[in-house]
Amino acid sequence: MSKFDWQTEEEAEAVWHVANSAVSSAPQGLSPRLRRWLILAATGLLLLGGFGYWQVRQRVTAVSQAAEDNLLATHSLLLQVAAAGDEELFRGMVSGRDMGWAETQIGLMQEGGWLARPAFRFFHQPSDQPTTPPTVTLSPDLQQAEVQFAESYVGLGGERGVLAQTAVYHQGSENRWLLAQPDAEFWGAWQTIGGETITLTFPQRDQAVAERLLADWEAEVVQACRLIGNGDDCPNDLALTVTLSTSADLLQRSNSRRPILLMAPALELPTPTLVGMPLDDAGYELLRQGYGGQVLTAVIAQLLDYTCCFKQHFFTALVDRQLSQLGVQPWPLTAAEYDQLLLYPHSVDRVATAWQSGRIFPSDWRIVYAAIEFLLTQVVDNGDLVTWQQAISQQDDSSSLAQLINSNQLTTVWRDEWLQFIYQHSASAQVAQSLPRQLPYQCNIQTDTVVQVLDLAEQQWQEIYRLSSPNNGYFFTENRLSWLPDGSGFLIEQWQNGRNEVTGNLLIGRNGETFMLRTFSVEVLTDYPGYYFTGEQDPTGRYMVIATRKNSRLITRHFVLDLQQCDGEQCELQERPFWFTWSPDGTRTLLAGAEPRFAPGVDVVLRDWQRPLWLGDTDGEPVQTISTGSEPFWLDNQRYGTVRVTAERQLEFAVVNVDTGVDDLVVTAAEVAALLPTPPDSLFLVAAQPFPHDPNRILLELRETLAGDGRTYLFQLQVANKELRRLYQATRPLVYEVAENGRFLTVRWRQGAADRVWLVDIETGEATMLGAERVHWVENGRWLLREFDTHTLLTDPDTAQQTLIIPPTLGCRYLP
Repeated sequence: MSKFDWQTEEEAEAVWHVANSAVSSAPQGLSPRLRRWLILAATGLLLLGGFGYWQVRQRVTAVSQAAEDNLLATHSLLLQVAAAGDEELFRGMVSGRDMGWAETQIGLMQEGGWLARPAFRFFHQPSDQPTTPPTVTLSPDLQQAEVQFAESYVGLGGERGVLAQTAVYHQGSENRWLLAQPDAEFWGAWQTIGGETITLTFPQRDQAVAERLLADWEAEVVQACRLIGNGDDCPNDLALTVTLSTSADLLQRSNSRRPILLMAPALELPTPTLVGMPLDDAGYELLRQGYGGQVLTAVIAQLLDYTCCFKQHFFTALVDRQLSQLGVQPWPLTAAEYDQLLLYPHSVDRVATAWQSGRIFPSDWRIVYAAIEFLLTQVVDNGDLVTWQQAISQQDDSSSLAQLINSNQLTTVWRDEWLQFIYQHSASAQVAQSLPRQLPYQCNIQTDTVVQVLDLAEQQWQEIYRLSSPNNGYFFTENRLSWLPDGSGFLIEQWQNGRNEVTGNLLIGRNGETFMLRTFSVEVLTDYPGYYFTGEQDPTGRYMVIATRKNSRLITRHFVLDLQQCDGEQCELQERPFWFTWSPDGTRTLLAGAEPRFAPGVDVVLRDWQRPLWLGDTDGEPVQTISTGSEPFWLDNQRYGTVRVTAERQLEFAVVNVDTGVDDLVVTAAEVAALLPTPPDSLFLVAAQPFPHDPNRILLELRETLAGDGRTYLFQLQVANKELRRLYQATRPLVYEVAENGRFLTVRWRQGAADRVWLVDIETGEATMLGAERVHWVENGRWLLREFDTHTLLTDPDTAQQTLIIPPTLGCRYLP
């Protein structure tokens, strides 16, 4: 056998042919050593080429990752800017290639609705921690991208779901990512499918969700036809066309059904990608309800031959009632909405006004819906609903619904039932525990003033005092009552308004008898004095201070009433020349004179804080001059606090030892201003008052201007360690009251034509808006009584539990 491995030409060709894909063919007859070197060289070249390819791929991956990171950072910033409502920054992040589309995005952001979907009646619930991280799809040239990100939403009934929102970006100048309008390729071709009653057109991108929605709509339409037709199937001529549009303008619609009624029976709705694509069953349920409410509104309007927009608010309220019955969409009046009706009550007469004029205030939709629900559930049979709709469609103003609304029986015949209905549907309908035993009210019944007391345990009213007004030909008589400090009767201020003068009587009412203290008569519009209990009384409760202010002279006069010597002819007022207050042990008094006006050296601007102060005896007679200041108060039997003027024309609060005249503590406005994040140019410490039963805690009021037209700040001062803590601030003057237990603070300030009252938790600093109402602290601050024209809510400020109280008549007011 030969020692050589011979190959045929075909075999040799085959072998080199394979090798030729990597290296050039080698001449035949080379030595084995040279052949091995050539093979090693070829292998090296292959390795070098592969390494270069790997480097290119790594570089491409790095560039793509950098682009993606930059895009996600831009997207995160965009969400923050949109949530903050910063138009200037948002505008700089939106592409201007299509200015109409760009302005739509900016408009959505301005209205707080870039991610909100009000027309679909589910609401955005932003979360700091998204349920899933966003996904990014980059174009091959890295010039365009899609970001899909999950957002949480909650429906009218509290149901929650997650929807995927999609944002498209493209590279702008300086390699900046800009929010851009999706192009036609993004959406795909248009598709049209037809059902039994609905023809649906949509972009191919949303085909799966569109087909599922159409199936649900068809089933819901059948149910709607049977509900309205009393069991009958849909008429053959019922037809609706729905286009799921890619126009972002449609997202700017409010939750009003008016656009749907105007478009029916041809609807144009934003396609699901614009609204949000469901990521779970709960998300789809939100989408089904949102679209279903609009589609079924158009169907019902077509079934009833309704032409927009006669009595639109009432018609849509009735439609929404049907949608809730069909399970298409929850009834929009949630427990929280009924809370709004309790806390911000609108006159029920507005229901009749809306019916007659066709106009309605934006917030009055609640009362229209509540009235419809009340009438259908408490007054008439629910079957009247379709009859009412038919009457509206026929523009019949003589229907039973019109008669019920125009008769104003909600405020007369059904007043108690109406208020109970609202309360029972509210979230706060929880009878508070350990209620006060009794609550007194002053009621005006014809010409009499009556004090009625509610026994909360028995839920019964009892009359305890009645004052008949004299019939002497005057135009009207008004009685103002306040409790005597010992609770034995009432201080009564009685006004009788005549043609040319006002006659007033100051009386004491006790044990069914009335004792005259003083009678006064003044010219109308010239002078209008008023007598009132200042709140000052001696520690034994025997003496009380009554004051009056003459407007024409701006002079306040003070009187002392001895309650133990107030019976029959002995009931007299003893005038005192100064305002005064007793020390805790009753042995001494602090007196404050009238503010100096034209005395030498008096600063006219600061004169109110330059009143002369005296130390007096137990009867309120001055003994010695001690200082100047404003509204002094005792901290204990040796120390008092006051706001005073410094030599530098500044206002400060001081705690002074009355025996030594030495300042125990001084707080300047500058010290308080230093605690504010942005100290104002000027700040004045204008008032101070001790916390009830805790004189070592002081409430300080500071203003940016003495006129009160700047910001107002409230601070708490701990006297023991001079610790200052901000409690509240507002852009206008305040009226405030601390609960007797020192736990909460109520703050009232004017907004437009109404007052706004806030409840401030002094421990946490949390502030809760209470509404435009009268508020009173009951039982040492244990309860907050919130008084409205029609009802009262007794609230536990710790638990927010509320008890509804309906006074005997509309002319009743709580008597503190």
